[in-house]
Amino acid sequence: MIDHDQLFKTLIMTFFADFLRLVSPPGSPALEVEKARFLSQEHFSRPARGRRVALDLVAEVPARRAPPRLIHIEIERVYRRAAGRRMVRYYMHLRLDHRRPVVPIMLFLRGGPPGVDRLRVIEEIDGSEINRFTYLAFGLSRCRAEDYLERPEALAWGLAALMRPATMDRAEHKLACLRAIARGELSDLQRFLLLETVETYLVLEGAEKKRYDNLVAEQRNREVNAMEMTWSQQLLARGRAEGIERGRAEGIERGRAEGIERGRAEGIERGRAEGEVAGVRRTLTRLLEKRFGPLDDDVRRRLAAISDAAALERLVDRALEARSLRQLGLAADG
Repeated sequence: MIDHDQLFKTLIMTFFADFLRLVSPPGSPALEVEKARFLSQEHFSRPARGRRVALDLVAEVPARRAPPRLIHIEIERVYRRAAGRRMVRYYMHLRLDHRRPVVPIMLFLRGGPPGVDRLRVIEEIDGSEINRFTYLAFGLSRCRAEDYLERPEALAWGLAALMRPATMDRAEHKLACLRAIARGELSDLQRFLLLETVETYLVLEGAEKKRYDNLVAEQRNREVNAMEMTWSQQLLARGRAEGIERGRAEGIERGRAEGIERGRAEGIERGRAEGEVAGVRRTLTRLLEKRFGPLDDDVRRRLAAISDAAALERLVDRALEARSLRQLGLAADG
């Protein structure tokens, strides 16, 4: 089962500036987005009944010549009217707890208004309006994919996979998303997250898959074919190379300290093997932190106890599909 919330939390945190440009909340030009700080869940407020509530994303963003404000983003798989009432409650608690202006934004993966709109929750007594709450809503599924593929924000190219194409079939739609991602100036992690979004929400089978494969095989689409080596493979190769080189250097120093050629040779080989394991472990740790957030001491101890490079590599492959650390055997049951 797809963990839509986790995928989009990671995506928005990674492309936060892009997200704000796409949504354009009030006061956007004054925001110092590069200084944004995402609040951890222990900072989130509690409703009056005493139950803990975990909001999806809350970022504190400084503003030029104005107090910092909180950007609150909720991710909804399907549009529901009742979602607006929840936004009211969340707004009230954030405003009271933090005493800062709050900008509420709801992202609808399916349904809701096409594009960005302002939705209202109106409270009435005996037919008379007594309160009105307004929040920003961004509905993806009814947007025109071609419009977002032309945007300069890289996030838009991934979100386009959830939108409706006006002139393309599904195979062309997927290829257009991947071509934009392949040609963008992105880090390995950014490219992987956008690629994962497209692969998750634009799944092709049968004739559609065959048509897509034929399109990718064309010479002009070779950059997409090259990109389909997964980010984990690229990062793993780089981590192993870095670890081996570091281990080799440490082995040379160890051999020199022992003062004999045999010790030098053994030190290089031992350092190489240890460095390879350390490099793969660093790669896995980085991937897990991006997928599941900061790792606690228990998970780090479990990773440190794995001394076999092949076992760590298998975990890297599984980490791309796993939905929890427990599924990977890296967190206690319960």
